[in-house]
Amino acid sequence: AAHLFAIENSPTSVAKGGGGSKAPRTKNEAACALSYMRDIRTVLRMLCEPMPKAARLLEAAIKGLVVSMDTQMAARKRHTQSLENRLSQLDSAAAELEMLRRKVSDEQV
Repeated sequence: AAHLFAIENSPTSVAKGGGGSKAPRTKNEAACALSYMRDIRTVLRMLCEPMPKAARLLEAAIKGLVVSMDTQMAARKRHTQSLENRLSQLDSAAAELEMLRRKVSDEQV
């Protein structure tokens, strides 16, 4: 019962309206993520005794989800970096093009 009370009264608890589908958008995102992980660990501890197989399955599913999300985030970060590099190249090319246009315009006058 103490574990359930702790979960219900945590700042990220769905029961208190602090969790659910909303992702943390504050500067305390890391603190919120840690709080969510503590809540999950508490639930797993509560399930271990009466339902050990369910607890292991839930733990494996959560680990898989976290690894999958991390992989996707890393891929998006690499893609973003690639796009930023390409944008930088295009900016340089546009500046060079503008310089050449001015040069041609000055020579025609």
